[in-house]
Amino acid sequence: MKKLLITGVIAIAAILGLVQSGSAQTKYTIQKQSFWQKTTINKAKYPKKSIAVWNAKHTKVKFYLKDYPNNTWYGRGSETLKHGKTTAKYIYIQGNNKKHTDLVKGYVWHGYLEAGFGEETYSHKYLSLDSMTKNADYLKYIKKSPSQKVTREIVKLFPNNKVTLKMSKYAAASGAYYFEDIAPKTYFTKPDLTGYTIVKFPKVIDYLKSSKNVSATIRAKKVKSILASYGYTTSKLKKLSSKYQIGINIVDSTYITSDSPECGYAFIIGKAK
Repeated sequence: MKKLLITGVIAIAAILGLVQSGSAQTKYTIQKQSFWQKTTINKAKYPKKSIAVWNAKHTKVKFYLKDYPNNTWYGRGSETLKHGKTTAKYIYIQGNNKKHTDLVKGYVWHGYLEAGFGEETYSHKYLSLDSMTKNADYLKYIKKSPSQKVTREIVKLFPNNKVTLKMSKYAAASGAYYFEDIAPKTYFTKPDLTGYTIVKFPKVIDYLKSSKNVSATIRAKKVKSILASYGYTTSKLKKLSSKYQIGINIVDSTYITSDSPECGYAFIIGKAK
């Protein structure tokens, strides 16, 4: 009898414990929700951690960021959630599934994201200049993208000089050629470059525009000879001041298909006066 009584007390205590635990759980409530016209470009700040991406009501985990460590996450909106006395901002994100056949999406706390592309995106054929926010982003794209072979070969002609995103955006404003749909903002806004010494190579632009189907090696050799015609021989390029930065952006019909007209070419060197 005593044993049964003890067992009963334990059972009742367990039930009360469960009820107490359940009633103590505070729900998340949506305080504010919005969807953006302008998409943000993000990557996971901690791509190897089990960070949950939730449904809008924060009642179900849809997936974990570590399941897609190299993804680029496109921010489409946000919501403010209240949990007890605490409020937090969550970002609505979308990205490719592993087979690139569909999108995975959901809400994640904003502090788990940072600006920039995920690693896999740099191997894409086309990333616009306007989508870049960091110099390192653009350099990684040039290094990894299969569409940037000729860019890599041309840059090798300048042993003392580095490509910068800033100068590449200036290049778009300096005698560049772009199919209008893919032209960077600076192509239209024409920033004030009076504080810079800019050297343009319009013959290089013309050649690149007419040689889309030529190999990167052959194109680079031709560009080398065109540079020499401007007085920038191999000898001079070896002695060129490292203060000069390279501005370059080559889009060889990679925006839609290899047969599409969406191409663009920008190429200068420049330095601050």
